[in-house]
Amino acid sequence: MCGRFVTYIPLEDIIKDFDIDITLIEDYTPSYNITPSNKVISIYETDKKTILNEFRWGLIPFWAKDPSIGYKMINARAETLEQKKSYKPLLKNRRCGIISNGFYEWKREGNQKTPYYIKLKNDQPFSFAGLYDIWKDEEDNQIFSCTIITTQPNEKVSQIHDRMPVILDKNQTKKWINFENDFEYVKNLLTSRKSEEIELYQVSKMVNSPKNDSKQNLIPEKENKIF
Repeated sequence: MCGRFVTYIPLEDIIKDFDIDITLIEDYTPSYNITPSNKVISIYETDKKTILNEFRWGLIPFWAKDPSIGYKMINARAETLEQKKSYKPLLKNRRCGIISNGFYEWKREGNQKTPYYIKLKNDQPFSFAGLYDIWKDEEDNQIFSCTIITTQPNEKVSQIHDRMPVILDKNQTKKWINFENDFEYVKNLLTSRKSEEIELYQVSKMVNSPKNDSKQNLIPEKENKIF
């Protein structure tokens, strides 16, 4: 799964690197410990325009009676998207990319859980493949929310966890959110990133607390744990 991640790329770089046409974000703050229900920076397409907006992390289907369902829907398994009533309707025109620089995962060793930071070796920002929906409350206020799609891990990440998020580069992100491409055409993107493109290393357990939102979270805990 993917339960914590990092987005610190400057807003102007996101706009440039991902060819954003319209930005709906007014107040952007980098974060080094994004948790479910937090706002996340997302890219999607409307009327052939690429939009940058903030979504709530944790999908709230339009039919949900209570927004708290989003806490249970932070991730969606790539293998079963077409079988789930919450996700299948979104595959046609509610695909999005969620901007990130890297994510955390915890390795279980007995009763211990050790945090690791996982990123691209070239340090380039990327997007997680995602789906979004729009939920309305009783006063007709809209909440845009999203889920991150996960897949089988590559060989390197499998040493830490049995799932990993789908990582898309700039061109793959464009392909994923373009609704002129039907899902059958883009579903081949929902695979794990190659091991040789990934770097991961152990970090401090301070990241365990969502209150610790600092660059310090990214400092390797043990140099010999980098691989």
